[in-house]
Amino acid sequence: MTIEEARNIIRDNYECKAGSFVYFLHEKDSFSKEQFWNFYDSIACLVRADEEKTPELTMQITRNYEHILKYFIYHFNPKDEYKMKDFPENFNGYLERLDYILSEYHNSYDELLDDSFFELQR
Repeated sequence: MTIEEARNIIRDNYECKAGSFVYFLHEKDSFSKEQFWNFYDSIACLVRADEEKTPELTMQITRNYEHILKYFIYHFNPKDEYKMKDFPENFNGYLERLDYILSEYHNSYDELLDDSFFELQR
């Protein structure tokens, strides 16, 4: 994945464009593993490239993360009608991956980009 592609994926999620992970959560009420990894890999690409963090890019990544967390919360809220299709049983593994990749993005290190560190595998 190129830096340009990574930035586009992050922007598409931020804008909830058709086919993005956030789009699947918001418009399709569905958890797309493929689009989750696409979003995750876009951030990992920027970390590996040690790409300059602009305020706009950082805001987009952070807002995407906020939206993803909210959809997980809505899914579990018994008073909310939102229920995600294809919700992974091992959702904690997906949250762990997002937590770590965001920490790496914000702290500019890539020690934890090794997939073998995580229980959740692709």
